Amino acid sequence: VVEEICRLLGAEVTVDIKALKAVGLRFDSTFEDVLEQIKGLFDSKTELLRVVRYIEPNYEMELIAPSLNEVVGVETVPTAPDEIPDFEQFFWGIRKICASQAWDAGNDGTGIIVAILDTGIDSTHPDLQGQIVSRYDPLKGSIIDPEIDYSFGFHATHVAGIIAARKNGSGVTGVAPGAKLMDIPIFQPEFIGDEFVAAGIVYAVDNGATVLSNSWDGKGFSTLLYEAISYASRAGVVFVNSAGNDHVNEVRNPSVYPGVVMVASSSAIDGIAYSSNRSVK
Repeated sequence: VVEEICRLLGAEVTVDIKALKAVGLRFDSTFEDVLEQIKGLFDSKTELLRVVRYIEPNYEMELIAPSLNEVVGVETVPTAPDEIPDFEQFFWGIRKICASQAWDAGNDGTGIIVAILDTGIDSTHPDLQGQIVSRYDPLKGSIIDPEIDYSFGFHATHVAGIIAARKNGSGVTGVAPGAKLMDIPIFQPEFIGDEFVAAGIVYAVDNGATVLSNSWDGKGFSTLLYEAISYASRAGVVFVNSAGNDHVNEVRNPSVYPGVVMVASSSAIDGIAYSSNRSVK
């Protein structure tokens, strides 16, 4: 069936996700033209309706950039090139959630692997050295050295530090400094497509991730992403998604899917962060 559709559209298979029984196709045509061609194929071969579950376009997603509008009490600290001070006094978020008490109780993330689906992590950063245990590039379909700088922007490195920067008296400390990270770059530098994200989710689930961190969002509905997230949920893997930074009452893709933990943000004075989205009232 896939081969026949590829011949009809002059398309190529970009990824084959066997666990989801889905493939991604790429071709040079308009959506309207493709829709008419596919309708004609199914009208002439109705037996295909029994084996094809769905066909959908591939949507673009938006990276949720961290907001600097509400940074409180942070001052410029002069440092020597080879010296990074301990910024613990500025960790108001860590204090708000009583993270240190959790660490003292033995809950520092040890044994947890968090897959970060984002812009790729700079593993050479002093706070993150040794924290990235694996890296998979879904666009290439290959495993990449986890110790190199494989970033296509700063966002994933920023997120990685929030999650699992080492507690070593230098720089910052993550909420779960004992956790390890899996790097899955889905912005290279732009969004690489739902089919590759789905492949990245399946890889993370099949290779030991226990939490999936997703700081990106978009409009619309993707059956493929829904099935990939369902695959994670059935495996007991927690899928976390940022609410967004547009100051609106709206739930977006992928937060709309069952089983997703959507996270909004508050300020240092326990207010709603100005940039943060809210759920629908």
